[in-house]
Amino acid sequence: MQESTICTASDFRSTLRAHTQSRRFINMRVTSDDLCRTVFSYDVPESENTIQRFLTLHSCSDITYTVPLEFSFDPMNCLMMLYTKSGGGRIRRNEQTMEISGRTLILMSCSEYFRLSSFLLPWEFEIFWIRPDCFAGYDIFLKDSFCSVQLDEYSSLPSRLRELCTLPSHIIGSQLLTMHRLLTDVMCEAASAQYPEQAHAPRRPVYLEALKEDLDRNYSAPFSLSKYENQFGVSHYRLCREFSAAYGVPPMRYLKTVRIEKAKAMLLTTSQTVGEISMAVGYENVNNFILHFRDLTGMTPGAWRKRG
Repeated sequence: MQESTICTASDFRSTLRAHTQSRRFINMRVTSDDLCRTVFSYDVPESENTIQRFLTLHSCSDITYTVPLEFSFDPMNCLMMLYTKSGGGRIRRNEQTMEISGRTLILMSCSEYFRLSSFLLPWEFEIFWIRPDCFAGYDIFLKDSFCSVQLDEYSSLPSRLRELCTLPSHIIGSQLLTMHRLLTDVMCEAASAQYPEQAHAPRRPVYLEALKEDLDRNYSAPFSLSKYENQFGVSHYRLCREFSAAYGVPPMRYLKTVRIEKAKAMLLTTSQTVGEISMAVGYENVNNFILHFRDLTGMTPGAWRKRG
């Protein structure tokens, strides 16, 4: 075994090459360069001191292997995070082998020799090499320097990892904060998963939260479930059913409530006419607006204004 090496972003690709061996299968050879396609550099004030205060990456890759692979890694001073989207692989370390399959997130220290190999092709995964500078606050959650988390369908981590993969290789300004925020989200959820005995409130699917947020922000826009069906890849029947279960009412009823609440405030704080407020909150027909307003408040918009 080689001694641990401190990895800097500028030379990480060569460091990984020096510490990695790959095995050839059926006249095909994969290289460690596949595992670090994006190598990050940082352009921030007082870069060395600044970077050490943030969670940052050496490198990342989004990979699909259709041929067998096996890598062996000598010790390095960094951490590896690997998320399997489909297919599967194996990690062997400390004489133990762990199989990793779809929606599994692995976080581990690279301070010891380990092997990474495929077993179910095609294997599609994202791999991230994390700088160790600011990891001290999280390493207590790595039991034996290793953490494995099976993500459920409600987890927001896959979207966070995709966002990490789309960051530019040259990090400047606020992009450093974005990287730190995304890595912090991932680390916190992975750490929380180490304590299954703690009760957690049921989590809502990310697409339901996105739908609710869009209705809250864009309440005046025309409503179409087909739009969200295409956006989230979820049938409108399922959207209605799950939204109702999560928030107590179907999406259209929720939107109606948001619009009427906005209208109630405008009636008391502006001099706009009922027709103008109707248009402002998303109603093309003022009669429908008055009908919905009375349905939810028990009075007409004019009576509400007078009462206020």
